[in-house]
Amino acid sequence: MCLQTATQFGDRSTATRLHQLAAIVEGPRALLAAARAALAFRRKDLRGWALTCWTRAEALDEECGGASTPALRQASERLPLNEREREIVMLLGEGLTSPVIAQRLTLSARTVEGHIYRAMTKTGTTSREQLAALLRRRQSHD
Repeated sequence: MCLQTATQFGDRSTATRLHQLAAIVEGPRALLAAARAALAFRRKDLRGWALTCWTRAEALDEECGGASTPALRQASERLPLNEREREIVMLLGEGLTSPVIAQRLTLSARTVEGHIYRAMTKTGTTSREQLAALLRRRQSHD
């Protein structure tokens, strides 16, 4: 609760610890920790971490019966992917490689790589796995 309150009052150093706690604690308190961590990471311009925390908050929100708090509303953020990027990221989540995705979508592997690069840039993710996990978590809770 202290970390959440400190974050609420603008302390930007709490994001990492709130993220750690949200990953191991269940229930409404973890939901608030994840939402607050998302806000703190966003203030630090760490969009990938912010989206990861928000995705965790969404999952916990489902488990808690759709709680609605000011922190959740403030932290909510849609993934900034266009339709083709979303499609390619979903296929990444299925474990497909760029050449296989390219063949399936009748694109060049280089075009697929470009879409993956832009999706990673938009979301602030640093790996294909992290990118795919963002969409996979969101899809399972929509």
